[in-house]
Amino acid sequence: MTAPLASAGVTVGTAGTGTLLPGVAAADWLVPQTVTVSAVDDDVAGGLREAWVTHEAMGGGYTGVVVEQVRVVSEDRDQPGIRVAPMALEVSEPDGTAALRISLATRPAAPVRIPLQATTDLCLVAPDLIELGRGDWRDGETVTVRAVDDRVRTGNQPCGIRVGPAASADPRYDGLSVPDVPVTVVDNEPEGPMTLPLVMLGWPPSLGGPALSPIANPDGDGAYEVTWSPVEGAEAYFVEEAGGPAFADARLVYEGSEPRVSLADRGAGRLWYRVRSRAVWGALSGWSAPGSVDILWEREPNDAAQTEANGPLVPDLVYRGSADGAGDPQDYFLLVLPQAAALDVYLTDIPAGNNSDLVLRDDALGLIGYSGELGTTDEHVAAGVLPAGRYYVQVYHRAYGGGTGAYALRYTLR
Repeated sequence: MTAPLASAGVTVGTAGTGTLLPGVAAADWLVPQTVTVSAVDDDVAGGLREAWVTHEAMGGGYTGVVVEQVRVVSEDRDQPGIRVAPMALEVSEPDGTAALRISLATRPAAPVRIPLQATTDLCLVAPDLIELGRGDWRDGETVTVRAVDDRVRTGNQPCGIRVGPAASADPRYDGLSVPDVPVTVVDNEPEGPMTLPLVMLGWPPSLGGPALSPIANPDGDGAYEVTWSPVEGAEAYFVEEAGGPAFADARLVYEGSEPRVSLADRGAGRLWYRVRSRAVWGALSGWSAPGSVDILWEREPNDAAQTEANGPLVPDLVYRGSADGAGDPQDYFLLVLPQAAALDVYLTDIPAGNNSDLVLRDDALGLIGYSGELGTTDEHVAAGVLPAGRYYVQVYHRAYGGGTGAYALRYTLR
């Protein structure tokens, strides 16, 4: 009698499924039969996975005979990654544009935020931040790359678009980036020889840079004006906004001829600004010394931590927010620790009749500390030494009593 064939294991491409054999007729019981195990792509990077193929004998005197299971190991070849298309772009002065599509290679477990930045002043990209999630990771999002006219005959010049590093609660995508996308900026200044009188040998003259004025915001709200000193010979000014003095996340918020810009709809936190000018003959000045402004009132919506949180907050400043009713169940604020530190978070001035709790969470929204006093009693969360990184403060509005006024939120470092 021939023993049944058995296998210790099978390795396939992604995820395994099995198909049962039809019955074996009496005339071909000695002929081996084949069952196919095929892979199913789930679009998720998951490494190796294990499954078992089971068998059941029926009829012909074999009913109830135990058949050995077959172990199937599925090898997941999906790899997380950021995809860009096309791989290179060309835009023409003075303001030509091109489209760049950004998508993900696999479905993420959490939203993926990808910052975008031009590598030189010869091109711009908008928007400068996109977010891809489980619903749009495959199709991605399209951004616009635009040429900046330097008004100087320089020939075609290189620029580039920096993509990433990404930020996500999915560790497979957090910190992921791709090589800069090369952009060729096609010069539109006419070619050919130029004849200049001797008096022009000192041309172009140097262009002085503007000086940023102190930014006044006595109300602490998210609307204020940024001004700077005008520069003789300047035809345009450029203002960048960032969340820190290093301008690592800088974005262009103004381009125009007036030496001022009114800004609005900014959320709680500290924002930094700098300005530069462009002369009528195309020369660009250097950036001014940076200046900052503190916004002390929350901006709605801020119900979702990783996409809407106000901040980052500054230690020891008092921020204000309000509960607008059942449609405003919670407010989120961002804290960023540049180095390990212990901290205390305080929630006070809770309006009469309301009941708000205080929660401290890590970047993956894991619970660190919680304070749930009754009614309008002040809330306090004391955290031990936390590693450097991003953290979220959640003000959870447990009950609304119709009280007016604003709560006060602050944190201190120990």
